[in-house]
Amino acid sequence: MQSSQVVTLSVTDPELGVQAFVVQDSLIGGRAMGGIRITSAVSLAEVAALARRMTLKLALAELPIGGAKAGIVLTTPPGEHRDAQLRSFGNLAGPLIRGGVYLGADMGCSYRDRDLIFDAAGYKVATTKEDAAAGSTILPCSWAELWRRCATVTGYGVAQSILTAAEVRGLPAARRTVCIQGFGVVGRGAAQLLTQRGFLITGVADLLGTIVCPAGLPIDALLAITDPQGLINRDQLPPGCTAINTPDAWLDVEAGVLLLAAGSDAIFTQNVGRVRADIIAEGANLPTTLEAQDLLAQRGVDVLPDILANIGGAMVTALVLCKQVPFGETTEGLVEWLFREVSTRVERNVLTTYSLRQHEPGSLHRICSELAQQRARSLLTRRHPLNS
Repeated sequence: MQSSQVVTLSVTDPELGVQAFVVQDSLIGGRAMGGIRITSAVSLAEVAALARRMTLKLALAELPIGGAKAGIVLTTPPGEHRDAQLRSFGNLAGPLIRGGVYLGADMGCSYRDRDLIFDAAGYKVATTKEDAAAGSTILPCSWAELWRRCATVTGYGVAQSILTAAEVRGLPAARRTVCIQGFGVVGRGAAQLLTQRGFLITGVADLLGTIVCPAGLPIDALLAITDPQGLINRDQLPPGCTAINTPDAWLDVEAGVLLLAAGSDAIFTQNVGRVRADIIAEGANLPTTLEAQDLLAQRGVDVLPDILANIGGAMVTALVLCKQVPFGETTEGLVEWLFREVSTRVERNVLTTYSLRQHEPGSLHRICSELAQQRARSLLTRRHPLNS
């Protein structure tokens, strides 16, 4: 079944204080997927916009699955009450989840949170022959183990988009420097691959400020003093590193590449003039506004869109759900294949987007969006086997 009809579910549990939204933007082969965003102010409009971005992101990567998103309005601290609220959401949204709308981890929603929701919804990703009746791909390991090994895959894909764009543009060695706004899982994963490929990371920003080193930050040493939330311990900074407390100091770091991996609307009309980079990679969802994208394009700054660059985690999930992973692989072999597949598809889409711009000048955002919409229409009109 293919459908472009948007399906919206509002979920409330007054007794536990739960308010949530699920938006299925499209359905392909009986499936859709997207993350669960948990914040104090997430709205239906925000969830709907993100679900649409997921449709475009998956279509651009040529994955036969629709886009969806969920949002839960929560301020409850971790504990039994919050767990009960998550289980309530899982129970109420269970029919959609069991019916093919996969909802994974996202901003504010950890893998543990997702597992609580799945359990309450009565949903399980099949990983053994005994689970095969559920219709999911049989994995050589547990779902949790696969994700532990693929934790850096989104950052890996973002880094690959940068590497490819740098080659297309002929970025000189002196400009193969990177400032990373946001040092969470995506920022850290990208930093590792970029460093391995000869790029210097000259600045890294977390919630406390920006760490800079014009000669290049020692990434391994920095990773060793960074907590899981992406906060860098200022008391243990390696020699040569300087901490700047100004909230937006990352904008002033001299670097050829700016990687945005923190949140939405990081670059907007009022600060776009401070951008020093030749290339911006969107490792977060919608980190540049439409107005900023146009201004940057006029200046010759290439913005690699979120729907192109930060596909890694979504691609891994989609490939598994759509049964497009190789059978008979060991866990290590499967993980290596998944990383290669992310790299291949991201590289191909970057090259295609730049090629299209030779004939249709404009922002990479516009070109990518049009290409994604074309592919989404093709996927919606094509026959796909049901992934029950």
